Amino acid sequence: MGYEFMGFHRPDGRVGARNLVGVIPSVTCANDVAQAIVTEVQGTVGYFHHQGCCQLPPDLDRVTETLTSLGQSPNLGAVLIVSLGCEGTDFEQMYKTIEASGKPVFASKRGTYDLNGSGFKGDAVGSDKNVAFRLPCDPALDWVAVFEAPIDLMSFCTLCPQVHSNAVALCGLYSGLLDTYLRDHSHLKAIKFLLDNDEPGITAAKKMREKCRAASYGVEIRVPKYGKDWNAQLKYKLTGVL
Repeated sequence: MGYEFMGFHRPDGRVGARNLVGVIPSVTCANDVAQAIVTEVQGTVGYFHHQGCCQLPPDLDRVTETLTSLGQSPNLGAVLIVSLGCEGTDFEQMYKTIEASGKPVFASKRGTYDLNGSGFKGDAVGSDKNVAFRLPCDPALDWVAVFEAPIDLMSFCTLCPQVHSNAVALCGLYSGLLDTYLRDHSHLKAIKFLLDNDEPGITAAKKMREKCRAASYGVEIRVPKYGKDWNAQLKYKLTGVL
């Protein structure tokens, strides 16, 4: 009698029993943000810890190695690293090593307050927005959905569980990742822009629509009905509050 294992083949040759998105805070101070992502988005798993700050170099090296190994698990189909930028762990090395295993990985830095009283956003050094955050492409589908941020992509997948492939998050409004995805999957014929429902998002969607139409792609623009983005729409569905 033959046996069949319904697993997930990874680019590095290993096989996973699950297909989750790992959310890894690079330092304990990023746990709250990572926890919020995991709480709101199905199909994610968080690796929370109390390390990464005020430690000696040998201890920081061990933490970096441990978090990297967790990110390389064959049970993860993709990894989202949540970084502050001031930690002692080497989040850039985490990114590069996990990416080398074939997983989609993107590292970014976000803050709600700095000394000037405003927030900040930035990408970790070494992150390549031409690959950024994407789901695998199903060759049976001829379209791709485009989002601004990974949290919006994952929120939409929670709202529409039937969507588990053919989606990219630009990690901003730079279209390099979409260009890469279309080049890697030449059978795609249609693009669905699901960017934020604000002036920058709508303007960017219209600009990219013209570029894609000129390349003979079918284009659809769709915005969330409630709130600025798909994460806000998910929260509204769960709580009734915007």
